Amino acid sequence: MKRQIVCNNCALETRQRFPFKEPYPGEFVAVIDGAALDDYLCDLCGIEIAQGAKCAAFSIWTKNQERLDWEKDFIKIKEVKP
Repeated sequence: MKRQIVCNNCALETRQRFPFKEPYPGEFVAVIDGAALDDYLCDLCGIEIAQGAKCAAFSIWTKNQERLDWEKDFIKIKEVKP
């Protein structure tokens, strides 16, 4: 499983690169928006992400892997209103 914290710009690019939740058979992608719980560096471009700044958690996993619930440990997940 791939897990990354990414800045807003990289999150947008990632969503464009992976517009579907299952981009390839048996492979899954999630990009979850939120706010940083600590200071981080974007795992894709290296820019600083300050605590409280908007960012996203990016995951890739396969059907042979368990989907880990790791995002809440790094970001305050943005609530999605229906």
